[in-house]
Amino acid sequence: MFEIKAIKNNTWYFEAFSNVGIYVPDGKNAVLIDSCDHPRMVKSLDRQLSEMGFSVSAIINTHGHVDHICGNSYFQEKYGCRLLSTEKEKAFIRYPDLESEFYYAGVEIKKTSSPFFLAKPTVTEVIGENNLPDGIEIV
Repeated sequence: MFEIKAIKNNTWYFEAFSNVGIYVPDGKNAVLIDSCDHPRMVKSLDRQLSEMGFSVSAIINTHGHVDHICGNSYFQEKYGCRLLSTEKEKAFIRYPDLESEFYYAGVEIKKTSSPFFLAKPTVTEVIGENNLPDGIEIV
């Protein structure tokens, strides 16, 4: 666990509590499917990607739960990568505290300092046919 494993050709995954898909269409620029579940795992993923000679060019977030977006800000700050999500998930990724408030009927809960419960806010582009990373298509 907590290591990159090959799937086939230019496709890998980072095995963690919430796995991260890794697609490298050109041999150097990785497109991540989600960005990990904890800051320690984010740094481990980044180290392993670097050892393989990859940088992160884009992250496609499947949804806005913290265990899928925790690494967004880290990778965006380090690599300047693009962040993509659906229109509906964009709000949860931009305002991560919405998720917990959503579960508690809109009541603002006491903020926690634990990174597992609250990712840093990031702004995503709405994913569509015209802004997909190279080598990615909507099927």
